[in-house]
Amino acid sequence: MKNYRWSILRRIFKYSSPFISCFEKKFINKYGSITPKNNPVFIIGAPRTGSTILYQMITNYFDVLYIDNLISLARDNLYFGFWLSNKIFRDKPHNSYKSEYGNTSSEGLHAPSEAGQFWYRWIPPGKIYLESNDISDKKINKVRNNIYSIINRYNKIFIIKNNFTSQRLKLIKEVAPEAKFIFIKRNPLFAAQSIILTRQSIYGEKNKWWSIKPRNYEEIKDLTYVEQVVKQIYYIEKQIVTDIKLFKQHNLLIVNYDEILTQDILLEKIQNFIGEAPIRKSFVKTKIYFSEKQKVENDLFENLKKEVSKYDWENYTC
Repeated sequence: MKNYRWSILRRIFKYSSPFISCFEKKFINKYGSITPKNNPVFIIGAPRTGSTILYQMITNYFDVLYIDNLISLARDNLYFGFWLSNKIFRDKPHNSYKSEYGNTSSEGLHAPSEAGQFWYRWIPPGKIYLESNDISDKKINKVRNNIYSIINRYNKIFIIKNNFTSQRLKLIKEVAPEAKFIFIKRNPLFAAQSIILTRQSIYGEKNKWWSIKPRNYEEIKDLTYVEQVVKQIYYIEKQIVTDIKLFKQHNLLIVNYDEILTQDILLEKIQNFIGEAPIRKSFVKTKIYFSEKQKVENDLFENLKKEVSKYDWENYTC
């Protein structure tokens, strides 16, 4: 029933978009063209590294901007979506800590969304990795104006999480050269194990590719699934480490998966990084439990260990 209602909402937003665009255009031009009051903060990383729960923690605890599921439904008119969400939810916390492989639709309209379809509006179909000249200046300006009009209208920090932006840092450099990044990393052995378990859960098999494709996808797509998942993590992270050099060093914060267990310490660390962000009223903290342990058969786990050991996970020089 919820999916049906959301489908109706999406249709309403879609067919109303030309009229909404007329309403929001002057505000986007007004707020998008002035000097930014803040810069967006992107959460990036490989799949199954804890980026979604980190996103939920940050957006629930701090009074920051983020794309919720309602705004995502109105993705053709992002400014209007924020206006509407603000009218309905004000500054209330979402108190959402559940997701299904990054999808938070079961958590309601105010839960944080990855909003993939917003980004796909600007990206050429089939493009795995973006170079600086893959997007026209006109589109770059539209993305920039959309993001900064919202930041300047509400004078808040904008947290954006969509792991596919990990392969879009050259585009982000064009849109927001002063953007900040929170790069979350996890022990690659357990991240790889989790990807395999996710493939099995979603597709019923381990060989079918799931989630982000690294730049060299064509070279690794026909390897064994053990090689695939380890290389998937390695080359995504290697690309991040390479492309993040486009930005100032102090605009990067690296967070380890284990730090999520120490919520208070981690949130203080994040606040020091992103800047002044008030704490929301009436937010609910969740108890987070996880353990890095073997969840697959012995032979597979040992094969994963061997494959992970082939790579340099500190300097990415392999």
